[in-house]
Amino acid sequence: MNNLLSTIEEIINKEYKYENSTHLVEPKTNANASTQQCESVQIKKRGKALIYKFDEKTDQLLSFLNSIKTKKSSSKAMLDYIIFYEKQNYYYILLCNLKSHNISNSHDQIHAGHLLAQYLVGTANRLLDIPIDKQTIYIALHFKTNAPSNEVPTKQPPSYEYYKNGLPYLILPCKYACNLDAICHQI
Repeated sequence: MNNLLSTIEEIINKEYKYENSTHLVEPKTNANASTQQCESVQIKKRGKALIYKFDEKTDQLLSFLNSIKTKKSSSKAMLDYIIFYEKQNYYYILLCNLKSHNISNSHDQIHAGHLLAQYLVGTANRLLDIPIDKQTIYIALHFKTNAPSNEVPTKQPPSYEYYKNGLPYLILPCKYACNLDAICHQI
């Protein structure tokens, strides 16, 4: 265990690892079959990326939690993907959700994934004996079908918006080829 990515790969159960490193895919379900949805996002990258999909097995992943639902959220809400990516001695943790038009519940799912990612990174740092990791940057990516494509980052650092807790985020169109190297910049 010599770096964060290899340690993350060792501590997360392999059944959550997403093997397709070129596309994020959201399968159609009966609940969303009638709406246009963000079915696939192409991923471009230069370096190694670890991609994990947690939303399909949240009952298993969060089996220690009771299932509580409110009008706004659920105790077992979870984002679609977490991507761990290394670039220029920084680790980027990309919190990804693929949505159709409505991203209102996406925020709760992103925040739940952010907490999970912080726990995973903290566990890896503890195993690596790193007391405080200042080289880890978290970024939320909301992919949606009707997002404007005029603000898609290519080579310049993107203009992030920020949640109240300081987490930067981007809303990107589903048809966008997501270039991790363009998105991942020191913030």
